[in-house]
Amino acid sequence: MNRLLALCLTVLFVFVGVPTFQHALAQTAAGTLRGQVADPSGAVIPQASVTVTSATGVSRKAASDASGQYVISGLAPGQYAVTVAATGFTTFTAPSLHIAPGQTQHLNVSLTIQMEQQQVQVTADAQGVSVDPDSNVSAVVLTGKDLDALSDDPDELSDELTALAGPAAGPSGGQIYIDGFTGGQLPPKSAIRAIIINQNPFSAQYDKPGYGRVEILTKPGTDKLHGQVFVNAGASAFNTSNPFAANQPPYHRLQYNGNVSGPLGKRASYFFSFDRRNIQDNSIVNANVPYVPDPATCGPENGVVQETTGTLCNLAVPYPQTRTNISPRIDYQLTPTQTLTARYSYYDDTRNNSGLGSSPFVLPSQAYNTSEVEHRIQISDSQVYGAKFVNNTRFQYIHDESDQNPQLVAPAINVLQNFQGGGSPLGKVRDTQQEFEVQNYASLALAKHYIRFGARIRNNRDTNYSNANFAGTYTYSNLNDYLAAKPSQFSITTGTPTQTASVTDLGLYAEDDWKVRPNFTVSYGLRFETQNHIANKANFAPRVALSYGIGSAGKQPKTVLRAGYGIFYNRFTYDLLLNSNRYNLDQLGQVQSIQSNPDGTPPDSTTEKSPALPTFYRIQPGLNAPAVTEAGTGIEHQVNRNVSVSATYLYSRGIHQLLSRNIDAPMADGSRPALGLCPTNPIGAALGTPCNIYEYDSLAVFKENQIFLNLNVAAGRKLTFTGF
Repeated sequence: MNRLLALCLTVLFVFVGVPTFQHALAQTAAGTLRGQVADPSGAVIPQASVTVTSATGVSRKAASDASGQYVISGLAPGQYAVTVAATGFTTFTAPSLHIAPGQTQHLNVSLTIQMEQQQVQVTADAQGVSVDPDSNVSAVVLTGKDLDALSDDPDELSDELTALAGPAAGPSGGQIYIDGFTGGQLPPKSAIRAIIINQNPFSAQYDKPGYGRVEILTKPGTDKLHGQVFVNAGASAFNTSNPFAANQPPYHRLQYNGNVSGPLGKRASYFFSFDRRNIQDNSIVNANVPYVPDPATCGPENGVVQETTGTLCNLAVPYPQTRTNISPRIDYQLTPTQTLTARYSYYDDTRNNSGLGSSPFVLPSQAYNTSEVEHRIQISDSQVYGAKFVNNTRFQYIHDESDQNPQLVAPAINVLQNFQGGGSPLGKVRDTQQEFEVQNYASLALAKHYIRFGARIRNNRDTNYSNANFAGTYTYSNLNDYLAAKPSQFSITTGTPTQTASVTDLGLYAEDDWKVRPNFTVSYGLRFETQNHIANKANFAPRVALSYGIGSAGKQPKTVLRAGYGIFYNRFTYDLLLNSNRYNLDQLGQVQSIQSNPDGTPPDSTTEKSPALPTFYRIQPGLNAPAVTEAGTGIEHQVNRNVSVSATYLYSRGIHQLLSRNIDAPMADGSRPALGLCPTNPIGAALGTPCNIYEYDSLAVFKENQIFLNLNVAAGRKLTFTGF
């Protein structure tokens, strides 16, 4: 009887007690709050302070990462008040948010602009480590006072950002994105809201590796009238003179910059920025010429060539430049969950006496004047569907016109290691580019997954007029050969100066940040890319990144181990296509002719010492897109509240890298392997005459081993130090 009673009690415990016990555990299981913080245009806000406060007054804090994401875990079930604050934005408050046992609650926040001074306590100053893919220690986020410390001059600002990004991975170098778009003129610093560097290096969203990537977010409008203006000036009196210039004329820089922002009714706001730079610089000429030089031009004094062994010509040539950047932006809230942003940018750049200074041997006679005008229109639509789904659509159109005019139209003269004179070999250039870019990116936040997917399509059309080297170039080995009129080479270009090119590429991607455990995250994705004008059009790029935190369960890890792998493709760009169209074997638009050891007359002379060989360019029939495989591993450690360090090893291996080679170069036995491809020589030779055929091939390889050492120090709000 006692045994039967015990068995009944046991069965009752299994069928009743265990579920009750599990229900009790569920009632006490901790919950999680996560989401994204954005501005009215839908652009993310990094380093926003998120505070959750329970009914008993216990608070937990976190800061949004570089992608605007925040996560607060370990929350006891119950009601919470949520406060989100960021410098320059109105504080957001959700007075009552219920966290269920074991549940992941989502809360996406859109902050409105407010220019009133606020006292905001942020926890982002502490240099912590995280297992989130977007929170690697090498990522740098610049806002507020950190931005103020950077240069106001856009050229110097670009150099500073390149230095902050550290070394780039792969052969293509770093990249700059402005409001999510590739390339473009760097906006004035006063129009920049945040700068994000080196975020999530193995993300499938990007076509290039994340190391060396700089993302710039511009400012939206404000709800109150606000503006500022400043003038920045510099003069040669505050700088040392150039040691290679005997008499350097004064030079200066003057920059005018201002912006104004305010509301346009209850739903719209505007931001208008203006930047103008007047630059009076100098280019230094330090050449060896075979005559007594004119001190004003470095040409022959009184136009008479003196047969000397060489005289030093030292000259500082004025290099005046003016650059104007005007950019208005309007943000309009169509609905509480949808925001439309339109931004226009006008850029004007005029420079005189260009082409000097790149080499001290270039004489003023080869100078040319340039002008460029760029119109850029950007439209973005941000939509938030509930607490979990966000969709962003972006469109960009660029119209760019540039002109280049030589100051002297005449044959160019190149005396090796002595001087480069005569007319400019670059000739007259008129170029018109039109670029279209459409993006659609979406994100879905689930309990343990953060899914992102999207597409980007770009088209670049270029119409180019160029009569470069139409007057010809004489090359001499030394001054004696120049005085004796014995050039070692003569080259000239003939044909149709106007050519066109159009390149379209498409990229699709999907990725998932999977929180396997609180201290272990797996980020994996796949990117597909394709473009026209290459044989291999299907390029798949898998990406994966692992991050594992070492430390006690439930606590912020002090050390994070990371590893990543990915394939990244480069595009066959429009400039290479334009060159192959210009010097095409079949169309014969233009022909470059190179003659060795001429007698000083054009290459159709009957007294040549060697035949003039026409030069063409073409694309390899089986061309592949250049690919780079990146594999890296590293460790990140939080030394104390304000200091974090990281060490990363990165191996890069490139295949199908582009090179150009002369496929009809003579072999050791004198034969030419591609002789049959040479067309009838346009300068009068018969069919079968040798030629130079430079082919763009995808045959090169690239290997690189890198070790990145990174140090971040944030001592309060006054000192920030980042070193590579």
